[in-house]
Amino acid sequence: MIVATADVLKNSCGHRPCDVVAGIAAVTSAVPRLFPYRVVLGVAAVVIVALGNLRGVRESGRMFAAPTYFFVMCILGMVGYGIGAAALGRLPEAPFEPHPPGLEGIGLFLLLRAFAAGCTALTGVEAVSNGVQALKPPEGRNAATVMTWLAVISITMFLGITYLAYDLGIIAGGAETVVSKIARRVFGTGVFYYAVQVATMLILVLAANTAYADFPRLSSILARDRYVPRQFANQGDRLVFSNGILALSFFAVMLIIVFAGDTHALLPLYAIGVFMSFTVSQSGMVRRWLRLTQAGWRTSSRMRSVPS
Repeated sequence: MIVATADVLKNSCGHRPCDVVAGIAAVTSAVPRLFPYRVVLGVAAVVIVALGNLRGVRESGRMFAAPTYFFVMCILGMVGYGIGAAALGRLPEAPFEPHPPGLEGIGLFLLLRAFAAGCTALTGVEAVSNGVQALKPPEGRNAATVMTWLAVISITMFLGITYLAYDLGIIAGGAETVVSKIARRVFGTGVFYYAVQVATMLILVLAANTAYADFPRLSSILARDRYVPRQFANQGDRLVFSNGILALSFFAVMLIIVFAGDTHALLPLYAIGVFMSFTVSQSGMVRRWLRLTQAGWRTSSRMRSVPS
């Protein structure tokens, strides 16, 4: 129950609104004249994802599969071509971009801030473990395969983007995202650049789907135990927890409006929700092990004492 409560907390504290806003930032990077409309675009994206989930779990899974494959192909293609072209000296010279004042002198504070911002990239993998029952048999083996490929692909893309940003002298900041700056240097402003931006937008906006997969189901568990209104346990015509989907969409829209669709403003709320949920869920598990003292509880409690 503590784990379910913590996951609900995480998904409702800026977690997925931040993904949506980051996805819209990819669009405004490619089409700067859309920047003033980022709030409207963010709200529209939330509505589209909510409607997809109201159609049912299987329908939403099919809808989100193609953009995922498209994103992986685009990013790996950009990384592979970019590294090869940079090694052969075939990329155009970078325009002068003044480096903003650094914060390196702050030391530990800068390290903690980077950790808090970067940790958000590690969230969402729990959606695989939460949705094991939706996989084809053997569910456990297929879930392990999914997690392995997820780790390999994520690490490859992260290291590739990091290397290109360093090698090309890309500096974060401004109205344009880092991925957009890298893609513009590697591909110019042709079709491949816009393909990367569209893929980035789709995968970030659709990343909100993990919250729609978790929040309604976990809130229904809390509703059955009377910790939240019992209406969250009601299923709609498509056998989905419609009230949970609608509530999550409402709060996501409110956060996007209140924070004016600004990714940097939502990230602190994102980090707070993530760390608070991890702390609450892991503290609850350790408390249970201390009370029951079952076999292997010491090893499990030490592993849980390390942040996820």
